[in-house]
Amino acid sequence: MAMNIVRKPGQQIEIVPTDPALPVSGATIQYGNETGIALTTAAAPGQPVTCDLGPFEADLLVTDTGGGGIAAGAILWRHPGGLLDNVPGADGVYYGRARGAVAAGQAATIRVYHDGAPGASGVIGAGTVGTAQLANNGVTADKLSAAARTRVSVCSFGADVAATREQAIFVAPTDGVITGISLVAVAGIAADGNKAAIWEFEVENQTGPVVAATATTETDAIVAYTPLAFVLSAAPGALDIATGNVLVLTATKTGAVADLKGLAIAITYRVEE
Repeated sequence: MAMNIVRKPGQQIEIVPTDPALPVSGATIQYGNETGIALTTAAAPGQPVTCDLGPFEADLLVTDTGGGGIAAGAILWRHPGGLLDNVPGADGVYYGRARGAVAAGQAATIRVYHDGAPGASGVIGAGTVGTAQLANNGVTADKLSAAARTRVSVCSFGADVAATREQAIFVAPTDGVITGISLVAVAGIAADGNKAAIWEFEVENQTGPVVAATATTETDAIVAYTPLAFVLSAAPGALDIATGNVLVLTATKTGAVADLKGLAIAITYRVEE
């Protein structure tokens, strides 16, 4: 038995570890998504050794690779070759918890508690974490998919727009980034490349102020019941919104262009925190 095990209520099994190729008694091992410690030394690469995959405490070398020191109780990760640290990285598998501390940038042999949890980062049984395990507001926006973070706000005009008009269309309920602006009307308006009879649209964030998007019937016709996408600004920060920011639409009429009937504006944005 490995002499550095100090308490062992664990599980012993004869296996060929995934890492290292030639385990020795007392070395940490990885076996697929599980981790443990070798209790015997392999006679040759690929030969089985007796390992403990269950709960135990052992004195093991732990290295602070993060630079901030490792506190007692910190989660430890095993990396290929046997490095134990508190940085999961791309190749780390869960190993256990530190029973002692390691100074910043140092390595030290400390007591380590190993439990029988699945080792691969992100591997956890379905249903293990549910609503009861999550604190209120415990899931932040950066952990959600882009679709889950996307919101749409629609502003419908109560009457037809017959003349140049300025209208507040959106108040930002949270920080975010505008990802799309479009308009819909119930009657079409033809494009006029001569600019004799056109509508021009501009959406401006009044905090700044900065133009976020534009559209015009000089180049694009309005088709009834079909969204007309605005051209979004490419200026740095022009599409950023903060809680309370107000977007204002200015619709400018030139010539004898038809009224905007049943106008609605849709603002699509992604929540940021």
